[in-house]
Amino acid sequence: MRQPQPATRLEHDLLGERAVPADAYYGIHTLRALENFPITGTPISIYPEFVNALAGVKQAAALTNYELRLLDKTQTDAIVRACEDVRAGKLHDQFVVDVIQGGAGTSTNMNANEVIANRGLELMGRARGEYTYLHPLEHVNMSQSTNDVYPTAVKVALRFEIDRLRAAMATLRREFEAKAEGFKDVLKMGRTQLQDAVPMTLGQEFRTYVENSIGIVTALNPYVGYENATAIAKEAHATGQSVYELVLAKGLLTKAQLDDLLRPEILTQPRPLPERE
Repeated sequence: MRQPQPATRLEHDLLGERAVPADAYYGIHTLRALENFPITGTPISIYPEFVNALAGVKQAAALTNYELRLLDKTQTDAIVRACEDVRAGKLHDQFVVDVIQGGAGTSTNMNANEVIANRGLELMGRARGEYTYLHPLEHVNMSQSTNDVYPTAVKVALRFEIDRLRAAMATLRREFEAKAEGFKDVLKMGRTQLQDAVPMTLGQEFRTYVENSIGIVTALNPYVGYENATAIAKEAHATGQSVYELVLAKGLLTKAQLDDLLRPEILTQPRPLPERE
Protein backbone atom coordinates (compact mmCIF):
# COMPACT_ATOMS: atom_id res chain seq x y z
CA MET A 1 0.00 0.00 0.00
CA ARG A 2 1.41 3.40 -1.03
CA GLN A 3 2.07 5.85 1.75
CA PRO A 4 0.17 9.16 1.40
CA GLN A 5 2.37 12.03 0.34
CA PRO A 6 2.91 14.73 2.98
CA ALA A 7 1.01 17.95 2.41
CA THR A 8 4.01 20.10 3.32
CA ARG A 9 7.79 20.10 3.35
CA LEU A 10 9.98 21.82 5.92
CA GLU A 11 12.32 24.60 4.82
CA HIS A 12 14.36 26.95 6.95
CA ASP A 13 15.96 30.39 6.72
CA LEU A 14 17.70 32.67 9.21
CA LEU A 15 14.38 33.23 11.03
CA GLY A 16 13.63 29.55 11.54
CA GLU A 17 11.64 26.72 9.98
CA ARG A 18 8.36 26.89 8.07
CA ALA A 19 6.10 24.35 6.42
CA VAL A 20 5.82 25.01 2.68
CA PRO A 21 3.12 23.32 0.56
CA ALA A 22 4.71 20.14 -0.80
CA ASP A 23 3.47 20.78 -4.33
CA ALA A 24 4.74 24.38 -4.43
CA TYR A 25 7.76 25.30 -6.53
CA TYR A 26 8.33 28.41 -4.44
CA GLY A 27 9.97 28.17 -1.02
CA ILE A 28 10.21 29.73 2.42
CA HIS A 29 11.28 33.21 1.30
CA THR A 30 8.27 33.47 -1.01
CA LEU A 31 6.00 32.12 1.73
CA ARG A 32 7.17 34.86 4.11
CA ALA A 33 6.62 37.49 1.42
CA LEU A 34 3.03 36.29 0.97
CA GLU A 35 2.49 36.76 4.68
CA ASN A 36 4.35 40.07 5.01
CA PHE A 37 3.05 41.88 1.91
CA PRO A 38 -0.62 41.01 1.28
CA ILE A 39 -1.11 44.49 -0.17
CA THR A 40 -3.05 44.29 -3.43
CA GLY A 41 -3.83 40.61 -3.83
CA THR A 42 -2.37 40.79 -7.36
CA PRO A 43 0.57 38.45 -8.03
CA ILE A 44 3.52 39.32 -10.28
CA SER A 45 2.37 36.61 -12.69
CA ILE A 46 -0.11 39.17 -14.04
CA TYR A 47 2.92 40.42 -16.02
CA PRO A 48 4.02 37.32 -17.96
CA GLU A 49 6.69 39.14 -19.95
CA PHE A 50 8.28 40.27 -16.70
CA VAL A 51 8.30 36.70 -15.39
CA ASN A 52 9.86 35.55 -18.66
CA ALA A 53 12.47 38.32 -18.40
CA LEU A 54 13.37 37.25 -14.86
CA ALA A 55 13.95 33.72 -16.13
CA GLY A 56 16.05 35.09 -18.98
CA VAL A 57 18.28 36.98 -16.54
CA LYS A 58 18.73 33.85 -14.40
CA GLN A 59 19.53 31.74 -17.46
CA ALA A 60 22.13 34.22 -18.71
CA ALA A 61 23.71 34.40 -15.24
CA ALA A 62 23.92 30.62 -14.98
CA LEU A 63 25.64 30.30 -18.36
CA THR A 64 28.10 33.03 -17.42
CA ASN A 65 28.83 31.44 -14.05
CA TYR A 66 29.48 28.15 -15.83
CA GLU A 67 31.96 29.84 -18.18
CA LEU A 68 33.69 31.25 -15.09
CA ARG A 69 33.78 27.72 -13.59
CA LEU A 70 31.62 28.77 -10.65
CA LEU A 71 28.79 26.34 -11.43
CA ASP A 72 29.22 22.73 -12.50
CA LYS A 73 27.58 21.40 -15.66
CA THR A 74 24.81 19.48 -13.87
CA GLN A 75 23.70 22.56 -11.94
CA THR A 76 23.96 24.79 -15.00
CA ASP A 77 21.94 22.46 -17.20
CA ALA A 78 19.23 22.18 -14.56
CA ILE A 79 18.98 25.96 -14.15
CA VAL A 80 18.95 26.59 -17.90
CA ARG A 81 16.24 23.99 -18.54
CA ALA A 82 14.13 25.32 -15.67
CA CYS A 83 14.47 28.86 -17.01
CA GLU A 84 13.47 27.68 -20.48
CA ASP A 85 10.36 26.12 -18.97
CA VAL A 86 9.41 29.43 -17.38
CA ARG A 87 10.13 31.34 -20.58
CA ALA A 88 7.85 28.89 -22.41
CA GLY A 89 5.01 29.95 -20.13
CA LYS A 90 5.22 27.13 -17.60
CA LEU A 91 5.11 27.58 -13.80
CA HIS A 92 3.87 31.17 -14.04
CA ASP A 93 1.23 30.31 -11.45
CA GLN A 94 4.11 29.81 -8.98
CA PHE A 95 5.12 33.48 -9.19
CA VAL A 96 2.82 34.49 -6.38
CA VAL A 97 4.35 37.44 -4.52
CA ASP A 98 2.39 40.68 -4.55
CA VAL A 99 3.15 43.29 -7.21
CA ILE A 100 3.56 45.81 -4.37
CA GLN A 101 6.09 44.80 -1.73
CA GLY A 102 8.84 46.07 0.51
CA GLY A 103 12.51 45.41 -0.06
CA ALA A 104 12.97 46.90 -3.53
CA GLY A 105 11.98 43.66 -5.26
CA THR A 106 13.87 41.17 -3.10
CA SER A 107 10.75 39.02 -2.69
CA THR A 108 10.25 38.92 -6.46
CA ASN A 109 13.88 37.89 -6.99
CA MET A 110 13.61 35.16 -4.35
CA ASN A 111 10.33 33.90 -5.81
CA ALA A 112 12.14 33.45 -9.14
CA ASN A 113 15.18 31.85 -7.49
CA GLU A 114 13.08 29.31 -5.59
CA VAL A 115 10.83 28.34 -8.49
CA ILE A 116 13.82 27.85 -10.79
CA ALA A 117 15.76 25.92 -8.12
CA ASN A 118 12.90 23.55 -7.36
CA ARG A 119 12.11 22.92 -11.02
CA GLY A 120 15.82 22.36 -11.58
CA LEU A 121 15.89 19.85 -8.73
CA GLU A 122 13.06 17.92 -10.37
CA LEU A 123 14.98 17.83 -13.63
CA MET A 124 17.97 16.47 -11.69
CA GLY A 125 15.79 13.69 -10.25
CA ARG A 126 15.71 15.28 -6.81
CA ALA A 127 12.83 16.33 -4.58
CA ARG A 128 11.75 19.94 -4.21
CA GLY A 129 13.53 21.52 -1.28
CA GLU A 130 16.71 19.40 -1.56
CA TYR A 131 18.77 22.55 -1.78
CA THR A 132 22.06 20.78 -1.05
CA TYR A 133 22.14 19.92 -4.75
CA LEU A 134 20.72 23.15 -6.19
CA HIS A 135 20.21 26.16 -3.95
CA PRO A 136 18.07 29.22 -4.74
CA LEU A 137 20.66 31.64 -3.38
CA GLU A 138 23.97 29.84 -3.66
CA HIS A 139 23.43 28.62 -7.22
CA VAL A 140 20.45 30.24 -9.01
CA ASN A 141 21.22 33.71 -7.61
CA MET A 142 25.01 33.31 -7.82
CA SER A 143 26.89 36.58 -8.55
CA GLN A 144 23.64 38.54 -8.58
CA SER A 145 21.79 41.12 -6.53
CA THR A 146 18.16 42.16 -6.61
CA ASN A 147 19.47 45.61 -7.51
CA ASP A 148 20.89 44.09 -10.72
CA VAL A 149 18.24 41.49 -11.52
CA TYR A 150 15.10 43.56 -11.06
CA PRO A 151 15.92 46.61 -13.23
CA THR A 152 17.47 44.40 -15.91
CA ALA A 153 14.36 42.22 -16.04
CA VAL A 154 12.12 45.30 -16.23
CA LYS A 155 14.09 46.64 -19.20
CA VAL A 156 13.98 43.29 -21.01
CA ALA A 157 10.24 42.96 -20.33
CA LEU A 158 9.59 46.46 -21.67
CA ARG A 159 11.45 45.56 -24.85
CA PHE A 160 9.16 42.55 -25.27
CA GLU A 161 6.05 44.62 -24.54
CA ILE A 162 6.96 47.35 -27.04
CA ASP A 163 6.43 44.82 -29.82
CA ARG A 164 2.91 44.20 -28.55
CA LEU A 165 2.35 47.94 -28.22
CA ARG A 166 3.34 48.51 -31.83
CA ALA A 167 0.89 45.86 -32.99
CA ALA A 168 -1.88 47.39 -30.87
CA MET A 169 -1.12 50.87 -32.22
CA ALA A 170 -1.31 49.58 -35.78
CA THR A 171 -4.71 48.04 -35.05
CA LEU A 172 -5.90 51.28 -33.45
CA ARG A 173 -4.77 53.28 -36.48
CA ARG A 174 -6.76 51.03 -38.82
CA GLU A 175 -9.86 51.44 -36.66
CA PHE A 176 -9.51 55.23 -36.63
CA GLU A 177 -9.15 55.22 -40.41
CA ALA A 178 -12.35 53.18 -40.72
CA LYS A 179 -14.22 55.56 -38.40
CA ALA A 180 -12.94 58.59 -40.29
CA GLU A 181 -14.39 57.19 -43.50
CA GLY A 182 -17.61 55.99 -41.89
CA PHE A 183 -18.33 59.33 -40.18
CA LYS A 184 -17.16 61.66 -42.96
CA ASP A 185 -20.70 63.04 -43.47
CA VAL A 186 -21.69 63.34 -39.81
CA LEU A 187 -21.69 67.07 -38.93
CA LYS A 188 -20.85 68.27 -35.42
CA MET A 189 -19.62 71.37 -33.63
CA GLY A 190 -15.95 71.66 -32.93
CA ARG A 191 -14.90 72.60 -29.42
CA THR A 192 -12.20 75.01 -28.32
CA GLN A 193 -11.54 75.65 -24.62
CA LEU A 194 -14.92 74.05 -23.77
CA GLN A 195 -16.77 76.48 -26.08
CA ASP A 196 -18.51 75.89 -29.41
CA ALA A 197 -16.23 76.53 -32.36
CA VAL A 198 -16.48 76.04 -36.14
CA PRO A 199 -18.53 73.11 -37.50
CA MET A 200 -16.65 69.97 -38.52
CA THR A 201 -17.47 66.39 -39.32
CA LEU A 202 -17.00 63.52 -36.94
CA GLY A 203 -14.93 61.93 -39.69
CA GLN A 204 -12.51 64.88 -39.61
CA GLU A 205 -12.11 64.39 -35.88
CA PHE A 206 -11.17 60.74 -36.30
CA ARG A 207 -8.93 61.59 -39.26
CA THR A 208 -6.95 63.84 -36.92
CA TYR A 209 -6.20 60.83 -34.71
CA VAL A 210 -4.85 58.99 -37.76
CA GLU A 211 -2.86 61.80 -39.32
CA ASN A 212 -1.50 62.93 -35.96
CA SER A 213 -2.41 65.77 -33.67
CA ILE A 214 -0.68 69.14 -33.49
CA GLY A 215 1.51 67.76 -30.71
CA ILE A 216 3.22 65.39 -33.15
CA VAL A 217 5.04 68.38 -34.61
CA THR A 218 7.42 68.04 -31.65
CA ALA A 219 8.73 64.78 -33.14
CA LEU A 220 9.33 66.54 -36.46
CA ASN A 221 11.13 69.53 -34.96
CA PRO A 222 14.66 68.09 -35.46
CA TYR A 223 13.90 67.42 -39.13
CA VAL A 224 11.99 70.56 -40.22
CA GLY A 225 13.53 73.08 -37.83
CA TYR A 226 12.05 74.94 -34.87
CA GLU A 227 10.70 77.90 -36.86
CA ASN A 228 8.96 75.69 -39.40
CA ALA A 229 7.56 73.45 -36.66
CA THR A 230 6.15 76.46 -34.79
CA ALA A 231 4.59 77.90 -37.93
CA ILE A 232 3.00 74.56 -38.82
CA ALA A 233 1.56 74.12 -35.34
CA LYS A 234 -0.01 77.61 -35.45
CA GLU A 235 -1.44 77.07 -38.93
CA ALA A 236 -2.82 73.64 -38.05
CA HIS A 237 -4.53 75.11 -35.02
CA ALA A 238 -5.96 78.06 -37.00
CA THR A 239 -7.12 76.20 -40.11
CA GLY A 240 -7.98 72.74 -38.85
CA GLN A 241 -5.57 71.15 -41.31
CA SER A 242 -3.43 68.32 -40.04
CA VAL A 243 0.29 68.61 -39.39
CA TYR A 244 0.73 65.79 -41.89
CA GLU A 245 -1.01 67.74 -44.68
CA LEU A 246 0.85 70.98 -43.97
CA VAL A 247 4.31 69.39 -43.90
CA LEU A 248 3.65 67.84 -47.30
CA ALA A 249 2.08 70.99 -48.74
CA LYS A 250 5.09 73.09 -47.77
CA GLY A 251 7.52 70.55 -49.19
CA LEU A 252 9.42 70.22 -45.90
CA LEU A 253 9.50 66.41 -46.12
CA THR A 254 8.46 63.85 -48.70
CA LYS A 255 5.57 61.53 -47.97
CA ALA A 256 8.00 58.62 -47.63
CA GLN A 257 10.14 60.56 -45.13
CA LEU A 258 7.11 61.66 -43.13
CA ASP A 259 5.57 58.20 -42.98
CA ASP A 260 8.91 56.81 -41.85
CA LEU A 261 9.35 59.38 -39.08
CA LEU A 262 5.83 58.82 -37.74
CA ARG A 263 6.01 55.04 -37.57
CA PRO A 264 5.21 53.82 -34.02
CA GLU A 265 8.50 51.93 -33.73
CA ILE A 266 10.41 55.12 -34.56
CA LEU A 267 8.46 57.16 -32.03
CA THR A 268 9.06 54.59 -29.27
CA GLN A 269 12.81 54.19 -29.56
CA PRO A 270 15.65 56.72 -29.88
CA ARG A 271 17.67 57.14 -33.03
CA PRO A 272 20.39 59.61 -34.04
CA LEU A 273 19.23 63.11 -34.94
CA PRO A 274 20.07 64.47 -38.40
CA GLU A 275 23.36 66.31 -38.66
CA ARG A 276 23.15 70.07 -38.84
CA GLU A 277 24.56 71.68 -41.97
